[in-house]
Amino acid sequence: MSQAILKQKLDSYYLKVKNDWKNKHPQQGRPFPKGGIDLRSNDYLSLAGNQNIVASKKTALEKYTHGNAQSRIWTYHQDDIYQRFEHSIASHCGYKDAIITPSGYSANTGLICTFCDKSSIVYIDEFAHASLWEGLKLTKSNVIRFQHNNMTDLRAKIQQYGAGFIIVDSLYSTFGSLCPLEKLVEIAKSHDCVTIVDETHSMGTHGIYGEGLTKSKNLHNEIDFITFGLSKAFAVRGGIISGKAEALDVIRYSSIPVIFTNGVLAYEVAGYLKTLEIIRSSHDRRKNLHNNYTYLKEAIRSLGIQIPFSESQIISLEIGSDIETMKVRDILESYNVFSSYFFYPAVKKERSLLRFTVNCSLTSDELNTIVLAIKEVTKIMNVKKWVSSTSPILEAA
Repeated sequence: MSQAILKQKLDSYYLKVKNDWKNKHPQQGRPFPKGGIDLRSNDYLSLAGNQNIVASKKTALEKYTHGNAQSRIWTYHQDDIYQRFEHSIASHCGYKDAIITPSGYSANTGLICTFCDKSSIVYIDEFAHASLWEGLKLTKSNVIRFQHNNMTDLRAKIQQYGAGFIIVDSLYSTFGSLCPLEKLVEIAKSHDCVTIVDETHSMGTHGIYGEGLTKSKNLHNEIDFITFGLSKAFAVRGGIISGKAEALDVIRYSSIPVIFTNGVLAYEVAGYLKTLEIIRSSHDRRKNLHNNYTYLKEAIRSLGIQIPFSESQIISLEIGSDIETMKVRDILESYNVFSSYFFYPAVKKERSLLRFTVNCSLTSDELNTIVLAIKEVTKIMNVKKWVSSTSPILEAA
């Protein structure tokens, strides 16, 4: 029976590749060429390869060697480079303590698995990151989804079902929309709810010092927990859980996803410390990032393409069918413009899209090449029939 189930899964996958995608998975576009324009990376501040960061890692690698790859459950109490970074990043975000995890995924699943269980009521934005949803699957919580950024819908559901956990992203990775955090906090406080905010896409890019949206809006004393992956503005692997200091020890010594995984290595943490130092002083990089985003968004809109919701550094073209999305991808890649592609199950069926993640290093020539490529798309395809034009997501309330 098990072999039959495996065969059914395999047959289903390869039948879809053959019939729906013309014998090639849609993620298999052209190889990235030298001199190509990369809009797939989340390295918003263009810090990957920064020589000061590389030098700090080299020095640490010689000092600590490759490191002891083990769970940190035995060493959390030690005054070491890990703890120094945890205190530094927590202070940066407005909290007293933090926990380093191997990824943003493990940060989210680790936090949720610690405090949510089958007796919990959890309200989660329908566009919250997949790792948050995966964490909830593990807990078997009573999950209640609310409409994207719709605080009226959230309030109504809390009034119907009662107090619980509220889980959101501060900046949503699919469309670049911003959570109305002030309204969220007001609702949470008035209904005795616990708040969890994934700051992955605003950490480093928002706030005077890149402290993220929670701290920059002075809400860090109101929001119970934040998480974020270091794979975006920090441009490395790793994740962070921060929030109520008294709750973090519970996570350190109780969370299955945190306990039963190797920690990151000491030389990587040395890189985190140097990266945080650079991020705090990267005022020009943040300014360039947001200027590039504004220019590109307005240029695309001037071509008659709808961009619902996008408010910061992420621009998505919600096209619809897989095949039509692949056609747009191919046109863009013919101009050496490479974007991320989102297909089911990453998005709903028939709502496939291309996502541009803007960075601070895009030149005027590169921005104009992107616009030229999209202009070519509008000549070949009827953009008025795209999902973003015919059935955009409802506006937030």
